[in-house]
Amino acid sequence: MNNAYPFTFTHRAARAALAATALVVLCGCAGLPAAQSVEVDNQKVAQIERTARDRGVQVMWLNYPTRVVTAAAPRQDASTPASTAPSK
Repeated sequence: MNNAYPFTFTHRAARAALAATALVVLCGCAGLPAAQSVEVDNQKVAQIERTARDRGVQVMWLNYPTRVVTAAAPRQDASTPASTAPSK
């Protein structure tokens, strides 16, 4: 019986487990960008509840439908000058 085979198998299994763990951790970090958030899609909820009410059906939500919302860039008011350079 070759004693090197179990060691090689254990080493290979440990390497595979380490690679799988690293992959799971990296995928967990690949969430939504910081400028995005998830919120309840109120339009879809209202549409589904309206249709259900018209058909005489009661809706019991377990998970509300969601949508990804991108944060808007800060707007510049018309009263705020575009340039901060001192005027002459």
